[in-house]
Amino acid sequence: MPDTELNELNHTNKKDLNIFKMFTSPSDEFKKLKGPYSLMGPIIVMMVLLLFFTLLLAVVMESGNITAISGIMIFGVLFSFIGIFIGFLFAGVILWGIAHIFGGNIGFKQAVSIQILTSIIGVLGGVINTVIAVIFSLNVEGQYTGLGGLVAQENPVWAFLSVLDIFTIWSGILVALGIKIVTSLSWGKSIVVMLLTILIPAFFSFIINTILSGMPV
Repeated sequence: MPDTELNELNHTNKKDLNIFKMFTSPSDEFKKLKGPYSLMGPIIVMMVLLLFFTLLLAVVMESGNITAISGIMIFGVLFSFIGIFIGFLFAGVILWGIAHIFGGNIGFKQAVSIQILTSIIGVLGGVINTVIAVIFSLNVEGQYTGLGGLVAQENPVWAFLSVLDIFTIWSGILVALGIKIVTSLSWGKSIVVMLLTILIPAFFSFIINTILSGMPV
């Protein structure tokens, strides 16, 4: 079969991913990653959700006064928005590398896809944290669904305590499931890969926060 016909066939057979099915049938979505698939749908959904959530958070921080949001704040929101997707790529590199160390055959696109698909859980957690903060007049930048809320975000141990959060645990379980389905690793290895994928960035965050907290202001 000529390459052009093969490419057209692969394009036709590409399966669309549904990020919202992470709440109902995550296994089905992860199985799609083993064949031709399009990641455009989840990326667009996450772009819209993250942009909406960060702008909503900015409005809440301004006590509901949307006109008080300055151009600098909007630039900051957009900058954070871009940083989140850079974070997806960074997390994908870590997952891809660790999975290969444990013998899992996974592509970089598949690793990033797992991170993007499971990130919907984190968005839900962020919304719930914001709602809790608004209801009880707390700091909207705080974390109230896990142990991370026990210390200030500037505290070096916050990075590790934030892992002990119901939504981080939920997301982690889904990441392990995705690794197991895509790589066919055992549950034990998949869980270890997932834990290292979470703990390594947390460790670097701990080191950076420790260094910054020791710097004179």
